[in-house]
Amino acid sequence: MNKNIFFGIIAILVVVVLAASIGLMFGNKTIVNTVEKIVGGTNPDFQTNWFRFGGVEHFAGSQSMTTATTTICAIQGPSSTSTLIFGSASFVYASSTGAVIAQMAKAATAFATTTSLGLSTIASGASGTLLATTTPTGPLDPSQVFGPNEWFVVGLQGTTVGTDNDASGTCKAEWIIN
Repeated sequence: MNKNIFFGIIAILVVVVLAASIGLMFGNKTIVNTVEKIVGGTNPDFQTNWFRFGGVEHFAGSQSMTTATTTICAIQGPSSTSTLIFGSASFVYASSTGAVIAQMAKAATAFATTTSLGLSTIASGASGTLLATTTPTGPLDPSQVFGPNEWFVVGLQGTTVGTDNDASGTCKAEWIIN
């Protein structure tokens, strides 16, 4: 009888350990699946254009350049007052027919270049990245502060719309919400 009790206890312990192991495996999978749904998958990409950490809200956008127009990128900022901390236009090429001038700006609409954040000449067939200039010129420099829903716009000058504007690349912008 001692052998039966001993083997019975061993069998119960094996079942308990097996059940606990299965529970932990599936329990952890549920936690991992929940986290993946919240953050958008198994990679660090968030499926939203804003996030908050350390009490600071960030808002960002990215857009592929549009051809056959002089406004090749327009990224709308957040719906509250914010400060542009990064704006860029990365060109694979700007135009295959001649040099163009790329201008980055802040504007109330997607089709204006009201407040210039910098411009640069890009040679025919050239590639590279332009960064928006928001270096403060004074304590409350208006070029840094974007009003609610204002736009970061990248436009090309020196092209004929639909003829030689074959810009290719990506524009990106990031704001901190004030």
